[in-house]
Amino acid sequence: DYNILSKRGEKKIILVLNKIDLIPVQNALDWQKYLSREFGCVLFKANTQNQSSNLSQSTLFEKNLKEQKDYIEDVLKGNKAIGGEELLNMLKNYSRTDSGTKSNIVVGVVGIPNVGKSSIINSLTRGKNVGVSNTPGFTKGLQEVILDNNLRLLDCPGVVMSNDENSILHNVIRTEEIKEPIDVVAKIFKKMSQDYLLKTYELDLSLLKGSELTVEKILYLIGEKMKKYKRGGCVDLDKAARLVINDWNAGKLKYYTVPPGIDRKAYEEKLMMAESKKNKKMDIDN
Repeated sequence: DYNILSKRGEKKIILVLNKIDLIPVQNALDWQKYLSREFGCVLFKANTQNQSSNLSQSTLFEKNLKEQKDYIEDVLKGNKAIGGEELLNMLKNYSRTDSGTKSNIVVGVVGIPNVGKSSIINSLTRGKNVGVSNTPGFTKGLQEVILDNNLRLLDCPGVVMSNDENSILHNVIRTEEIKEPIDVVAKIFKKMSQDYLLKTYELDLSLLKGSELTVEKILYLIGEKMKKYKRGGCVDLDKAARLVINDWNAGKLKYYTVPPGIDRKAYEEKLMMAESKKNKKMDIDN
């Protein structure tokens, strides 16, 4: 949020890149390097366990992040929180005064809806202290959590940027309330290749009988495969579109951006080459 970042002289700011399990590890590292030029930046993956207490954290992640990427890719697939120890250390450092004593600080956890703000707090406290949901707007008001004698966390409702034309892709509106779901899916499809979509949904192109692929025709194939029909047996494109939007919000459709000044095509080729080398090494080892 620009308004928050503009107050960096008045407030300490830490950027938390949550849900890093949804992007390539190298991409997370590159964004951390870029953002750390101005702010403290922590890579994070919130705990995904359903238990109400003793939520676990992986403390080995930070130690192996840059040296053993293969190892951390396995860690990211687990349900343990990652990045909590580093974030806690940063917060505790900010609570120390110049004289070495500790002061009381209040930390606001701010971001757009559904980025995992409440889950981050629960991961830090290792307990379900605030409610979580993948429904946008679930957190209605400020929720305060006492982390220790010197640290209080404020779970804030999601901030929606009114001038962001792509805000609908940030899961700020409930899927069932979207008026033109096909238009939203068209924006999603622009961000990924047709080959990727066909592979992800395992679509049968023979059903199109050689006709040119369009957003509506891809949705037709998805609706046919997922059995999303209207009365009378016709494929319901709106239902298929809402299914795609849900997949996008849940991270099933993988997409990531690259830091400014980097050519995306060359960047993707570099990541693909690294992935290919890793797979060849795994084949040799096996």
